[in-house]
Amino acid sequence: MYQYRFCSKLIEILHEGIWLIDHNGLTTFVNPQMTRLLGYTAPEMPGRHFLSFVDGDSAEIATRFLERSKRGVQERYDIELRRKDGTRLTASFESSPITDVGGNYVGVIAAVQDITERKRTEEALRSSEGRFRDLTESTADMIWEIDVNSVYTYVNPNVRDVLGYEPKELFGKTQFDFMTAEERRRVSRAMDDFIENRQPFARFENIMLHKDGRPVILESSGVPFFDAEGRLAGYRGVDRDITERKQAEEALKESEEFNSSLLLNSPTPIVVIDPDTSIRYVNPALEKLTGFSSRELVGQKPPYPWWIDARQTVVLELAVGKGVNRREELYQKKNGEQFWVEVTSTLVKSGGVVKHCLGTWVDITQEKRLKENLQFYIAEITRAQEEERKRISRELHDDTAQTLADLYADIFEMAEIKDGLAGEAAARLKCLGDKIGVTLEGVRRFSQELRPELLDYFGLKPSLELLVDEVRNDCKIDCSLEVAGSERRLPDEAELVLFRVAQEALRNVKKHSLATEATVTVRFTDSKVKMTVTDNGGGFAVPQVLSSLARNGKLGLMGMQERVRLLSGNLKIDTAIGKGTTVRVEIPVKKTSLP
Repeated sequence: MYQYRFCSKLIEILHEGIWLIDHNGLTTFVNPQMTRLLGYTAPEMPGRHFLSFVDGDSAEIATRFLERSKRGVQERYDIELRRKDGTRLTASFESSPITDVGGNYVGVIAAVQDITERKRTEEALRSSEGRFRDLTESTADMIWEIDVNSVYTYVNPNVRDVLGYEPKELFGKTQFDFMTAEERRRVSRAMDDFIENRQPFARFENIMLHKDGRPVILESSGVPFFDAEGRLAGYRGVDRDITERKQAEEALKESEEFNSSLLLNSPTPIVVIDPDTSIRYVNPALEKLTGFSSRELVGQKPPYPWWIDARQTVVLELAVGKGVNRREELYQKKNGEQFWVEVTSTLVKSGGVVKHCLGTWVDITQEKRLKENLQFYIAEITRAQEEERKRISRELHDDTAQTLADLYADIFEMAEIKDGLAGEAAARLKCLGDKIGVTLEGVRRFSQELRPELLDYFGLKPSLELLVDEVRNDCKIDCSLEVAGSERRLPDEAELVLFRVAQEALRNVKKHSLATEATVTVRFTDSKVKMTVTDNGGGFAVPQVLSSLARNGKLGLMGMQERVRLLSGNLKIDTAIGKGTTVRVEIPVKKTSLP
């Protein structure tokens, strides 16, 4: 009985949300994690229809989910849900129909996970295509490339762990060569549809045979790539071994001891710690991740075996009585290999007294590496872009503009020679000179926009003054610059970032805002520089994540954010439709004396 109550309590506070829906689609039970995911209190969700929590774009999927559950279908869906505050999240539903003792359908139970960040990471990986080949060599998944005939042209070394083969053993063969006849027919039909429609696919499940003959369940995602003529050349993708997860799911569904099975077979590493900070329980997923057995861990007190530093943080939740704490930690396995996890710690109380601390881990090592590689790539691209701008600007100024200036002077000198040309020829020559003058002015202006010389020689303030003057003169916008604090020269990168942000913000003011007034304010302090660009224009709707604008080709705001992030700064945009816009930038800089 104690074991049942213990497991029941753990179910309520697991990292995954649990959602029970009756045969009418009404919510009958959600665990605390489910309410936290959607931002509701415990009494607010029961009694409400499941579809009332679903975002409109996923309504058709959710309706089909309820209908198929009534027919006894066990499935997994990705659905967009709406939080109480109106924001959206992408959730993965693992569902199982519930029947009474007579076999009649009474509802459905679903395990729910927030996969919003994972979806974003997958999109970033797909957009990078083949640029991060070095990363594919170290990922835990099997990464591959096939031609239009499904013949392997590349697989990363992790195929050894997934299928037991060496990479060279797959070259020249198709994925169907490693499937049963029945699976080959099913996957072949699906691949034919993908190829015919030239479309990507995500989380497509298929079964391949390990070298030792056992089936391996894979979750595949792939994107098409094309040759220089635009013809479909093949697919690149990722296979994730989900065999153990699928086996755990099946064990969970078939087990009469639902609570115990969920705890035992959860793919999420779980550790339970007593109030005296000794380890009470670890599940098999944690044993697998760390390499330490339950026998080695149970009863241990800090420093725990997976800690890298004996001075690492003790379980603060027990010391200060926090309810839920989420943090990222760097740990080590038994073999010394280091890995990153997101730790979610929750207190288990009974009668107001802390009984245990439940910790769930999510391995984020690959996500960390991917983010680091993406940030490095963005930094290098940004630096290279600025160097190229600087080079082109210098060539335009020193070569093209100078040549045009000499030509302009020569033409007007010829036009002024008395008795040298007929009246009509002199007029045409003067007209040609005027055109060259206009072109010269355009070249100088373009060179200035690419990389103003003022920025390199005189610093941020004169460059911003010139920028403000251009907006005021060209667009008839009442634009001004205000400087506060102890003005000084900043590191080159800081001045460039602040100038580029102001340049992009004012460009948006000119093109889109319909503003009549704009103000650039720069405030210097000892440790940082703050800049704001404010206008009284029409404003716009800012997405929750600026990077999502890139999908629509709107790269300006995202470029501003990435430039500021490279200097460990912060960028915030305050705007709403009809409310004007304020771009706020804060960059840490060390105080230096003026040269």
